[in-house]
This record gives sequence, structure tokens and C-alpha cells, in this order.
Amino acid sequence: MKKDQVVAQINQDKFKATVDQARANLLAAQANVTKAKASMEDAQRTLDRNKELKKRDLIAQSEFDTSQAAYDSAAAQYEANKAQVNQAQAALNQSSVDFNNTVIRSLVDGIVVSRNVDVGQTVAASCRRRFYFSFANDLSKNAS
Repeated sequence: MKKDQVVAQINQDKFKATVDQARANLLAAQANVTKAKASMEDAQRTLDRNKELKKRDLIAQSEFDTSQAAYDSAAAQYEANKAQVNQAQAALNQSSVDFNNTVIRSLVDGIVVSRNVDVGQTVAASCRRRFYFSFANDLSKNAS
């Protein structure tokens, strides 16, 4: 057995589906940021116009307050959507790690000295067994 050689592989279907879902959630979160940014910029333009109108006493205080509240709300939504992108990215990262962990590789050049799982046996992710394989280094390399 060579270092990094595949020793076992867990069924990847569920893990791949989780990665695909997490990637889709990230794309949706990114789209929501774009939408929220556009809403915030529109609210900013309205607020800027209303500031000028208010300076000339051409609109009521309540109308100005409404535009200020709309901008504040849009800005808060934009920040919340940016945070959701970070959450979605973290979920994608975790699901990618889980997916990559479905392939078990040898850590050393050597031989398998024990196997605590049978070929084709279903292994649950929640199984408490920590070691499915035990390896011994290739002792012929240390013989000199």
C-alpha cells in the first residue's frame, strides 16, 4: 500500500447532494445581496432627494422621516443578506469537507495489518468505531 492510496470509500451520494444544495444556497444568498444593494441604493436616492426638498420646506417632516426609515431598513437588510452569504459559504465549506472525508486514504507507505470493516459493509456516520483500518509502516525502508 502506498501513501495516499485509496483504502475505502463511503457512498458519496448524500454528501454530494448536500454540497450541491449548499452551493445553490450560496448562489441564492449572493443574489439576495445584489437585490438588497439595489433596494438600498434606491432608498438612498429617495432620501437624498427628500433631504433637498426638506431643506426648502417642500415636503412634510413625516415624508422625510419615512424616506429615512426606508433607507435604514434597506441598509439593515443589505447587511443581513451579506451575513447570510457568510453563513452559506461556511455551510458549503463544511459540506465540502464532509464530502472529501468520504474517501479514506493510507497515511503511510506500508501494509494493512487489520481491517475492522467488511467489503461492502454499510458504515453509518454516527458509528462510534474510530479505527476501521490499522497500518504498519513499510519496515524494509528502515532495514539499513
